[in-house]
Amino acid sequence: MTMPNTESILSELKDYLAIRERNPGFRLSEYAWLKLTPDVLVSTMAILWPTFIMRNGGMFFEEGFSEKVFHQWIAHFNGDIHETEKMMNHQHIRDLIQSDNRLPDSVVRYLGQALVCFWQVAIHAQFPDLSVVVMSEWDAENNDVVVSIYQNEEGREQHSTMSAQT
Repeated sequence: MTMPNTESILSELKDYLAIRERNPGFRLSEYAWLKLTPDVLVSTMAILWPTFIMRNGGMFFEEGFSEKVFHQWIAHFNGDIHETEKMMNHQHIRDLIQSDNRLPDSVVRYLGQALVCFWQVAIHAQFPDLSVVVMSEWDAENNDVVVSIYQNEEGREQHSTMSAQT
């Protein structure tokens, strides 16, 4: 999978477009460097390249992991680690973005596809022998993208896989 095309959502980036209008040729990367603080850059990297941990054969986001919650879900799913991974590792894009503005669906879809790419690489770097599914799906009821991460039940010795269905 390749990163989604930024050009497809450029028209939704109002602040960037306002600056570019006053400064022809102003690039998106220049906008990022203009607006970024070291704190925001480092914390953004933690989102794009999260750390994962293994518990009882399952792989989970380290940040926010709770043994108590893990044991509740594993009990709920009668010991099924695969279903526990699916439940604990799914992320709703609109829940991740703290914005007063209503995010256009195209931006939500773009972010979901981008996170699939980043998280797939992060997982593969940390666990190169796991067969992991990282996928995004459009939730039409909530106008949101849900990114799911779980180990492939079939052939766990296979290489990592990813898909985007948004």
